[in-house]
Amino acid sequence: MDPNEIADTYEALRTLDNLLDRLTESESDVEDGDGTSNFGVYRNLVRKKRNTFGEAQATRNPFKITDYREVWGNEFPAIPTAELTSTERAFLCALRIVGPDETVRLPVGSDSGERLPVVVQSNDELVRAVSILKELKPVSAPTTLVHMSDTHLGFRLRGTHPDAGGSIPPWGHELRPNLSFSEALSTAIVRGVDAVIHTGDLFDHNVDRSSIERLRSMLTELHENGIPFYCILGDHDRGATGGAFPGDVDAIAVLAELVEAGLVTLLDTGPAYVGAVAFYGIDATNVSLDEIRDGGYELDFWEDPDISFGTPIDETRPVLCLHERTAPPYESNETPTCEFDRHLPDDPDFDLLAVGHEHSPARTCSWNGAKVTYSGPTQRFSKGWPDLIPSVSLIEVPPEGEISIDHISLSAGSG
Repeated sequence: MDPNEIADTYEALRTLDNLLDRLTESESDVEDGDGTSNFGVYRNLVRKKRNTFGEAQATRNPFKITDYREVWGNEFPAIPTAELTSTERAFLCALRIVGPDETVRLPVGSDSGERLPVVVQSNDELVRAVSILKELKPVSAPTTLVHMSDTHLGFRLRGTHPDAGGSIPPWGHELRPNLSFSEALSTAIVRGVDAVIHTGDLFDHNVDRSSIERLRSMLTELHENGIPFYCILGDHDRGATGGAFPGDVDAIAVLAELVEAGLVTLLDTGPAYVGAVAFYGIDATNVSLDEIRDGGYELDFWEDPDISFGTPIDETRPVLCLHERTAPPYESNETPTCEFDRHLPDDPDFDLLAVGHEHSPARTCSWNGAKVTYSGPTQRFSKGWPDLIPSVSLIEVPPEGEISIDHISLSAGSG
């Protein structure tokens, strides 16, 4: 098992938290008993920070902390730590809290290089300790994502099978959705991103077997490279239940199998964590995979939506994925389905909204302090955009500060 920053920080904070608890229970005079002293405030802040890393460990790491502890003990190899000073050791030994030869390593701030203290009594000591605590974050590196949307696997059936519905642009015979899908996921693999997010219309409403085989192959390769694939369902996905004619595959059943196999994660109103990001998603008109398979659903969700999102853990950045005509960025287009100011709750305060559904060029704008972005489709599906350059987006989400978004053109979709 490799060293892990989140696990090591949790374990080092656990060590400190246990020391502070034993100090509180000792006969020392560092705590006045009601938790309002500087030491009491510090102890509570350490406990809160420990819990933050505990939640991060439970949600982001694929292993149990007990298994990690068996391998690494109190070595904490992934983070900077420092041992007790001689004065601290003598004090704790006198109280029988640590032994004279016991190794005790505590976290060091990533910026200051200072170790968290054991005893905090003065105001200045508390201010300094709080400053060091703030340097400990569950993720220090930016989280990198490929955002893709509107891949419409199976779209070529529109031009090659007489029973396939839907219109095609004049250049429809040139479209290669399978190739551009492969190129998009290959981009994610080559760049070594932390996750791929797909904001709907993975499938067209009719899907052929070769498209399913390409999907399985690429998602397996993505998984083997340690990159998770998160998605929501689009309006065309709802129709991809197969059986319209021989060779029309039930792609929704296939998607359910891929979810069961761990190759796909469907987003919902509860957070899914990758690095510094807490992902949320709402399927098109809030129609879920199970509802599509059961065949009973309504399409009036956005008339009076009742949305409640799960609370993200501290120090993560919430990202919402939608497949709708949203405002922004489409205020001047047809009437938006989802108007952020009117339809979205205030909590959580999203840092990024990744949208799908339109087949227009990639774009990014702002709303209420957040970025709103559309990656563009992976092919020129719409006759309204003959010169569109198909694309995906490379997104970098730092633990704090500006989110960067670069739109990357796809050569397989530009023919």
